[in-house]
Amino acid sequence: LKDRRILVHSPVPIEPDLRSAVENLGQLAALIAPNLFHHQFISEWISAFPEAKAFSAPGLAAKRSDIKFDGVLENVSAPEWSGQVEQLLIQGIPRYSEVVFFHRLSRTLLVSDVVFNYSSAQAVSDPGAAEGLGPHGRIRSAISDPNALRDSIENVLRWPFERVIVAHGEIVESEGHAPFREGFAFLTRR
Repeated sequence: LKDRRILVHSPVPIEPDLRSAVENLGQLAALIAPNLFHHQFISEWISAFPEAKAFSAPGLAAKRSDIKFDGVLENVSAPEWSGQVEQLLIQGIPRYSEVVFFHRLSRTLLVSDVVFNYSSAQAVSDPGAAEGLGPHGRIRSAISDPNALRDSIENVLRWPFERVIVAHGEIVESEGHAPFREGFAFLTRR
């Protein structure tokens, strides 16, 4: 953030080099478990950075009653990053309960499972995946309300993002808006 506070989205295993790199960036303010699946390592981070607040996707606290979360992610940004990072709960896929984020200053969209960005080699090795930026077959099969998902994606597309950081595949460094839109074109096809 502007004041050098750090948000860690979808924490991975906290190895010494990673911990040192985060500490060198600034003060860790918040840990974010952005959906019902990206939470495996948040306990490690809470132990390592007890001053940081931990936030969970809706429904995760019930799944992980062993973790004390400081807040539940909603469609309104938490005070810790309000005005700098916007967020949106993706509707229509409740099995994932994913919250996506937009960092306004860097024009970056942060996602976990709602879209992947696989190369052709990566797509071949993961049944249900497709090459390029778009939802995995597991996401498509989990859609319970296509209209609600379409509305959420339209809201995401209102953000002027260029860069897309994905948890699965390669980061889209620029011009990510159009391929993101195309990845969800199936929602508008009749």
